[in-house]
Amino acid sequence: MYLLVHSKKKIRTINMRNHNVLIIHLLTNKKDTLVQSIDGSNHHFSFLGVKDGIGQLLREHARMEDTEISVDGWQPIQLPEELFDEFHTSPAPALQAMAADQKQPKPIREFVSALLANRQEFDNISFMKSSYVKDNLHLMIFISFYQ
Repeated sequence: MYLLVHSKKKIRTINMRNHNVLIIHLLTNKKDTLVQSIDGSNHHFSFLGVKDGIGQLLREHARMEDTEISVDGWQPIQLPEELFDEFHTSPAPALQAMAADQKQPKPIREFVSALLANRQEFDNISFMKSSYVKDNLHLMIFISFYQ
């Protein structure tokens, strides 16, 4: 518990298909991590060195088998948190209309179409900085992806 409380930097990945979460806590020595796997209400912990395959662990959890895929032509999408949350709760017909609306930018139409194909769910990775002592959490970077 002490290590969890004092770990400030974390990587959290959520696998919606399997309904599980993986949190990698960077320990204060910056050489080791505490890996927390959450499956339902079960929490499992293990240690992993920073240089011992964190990337592979994240790829396996996120089901990213093909890391050599070309991203040429892809355009990043930046969404305010409120809009990001709305995509999950908007009625499907409203999202279908947005995906079909040629006035919307192509990356948004493609994103909404993929979101609908995934039942308005998608896996995500969050890079976080937190302090349990001060009771605050800051999302440093948030990346969403879908398959």
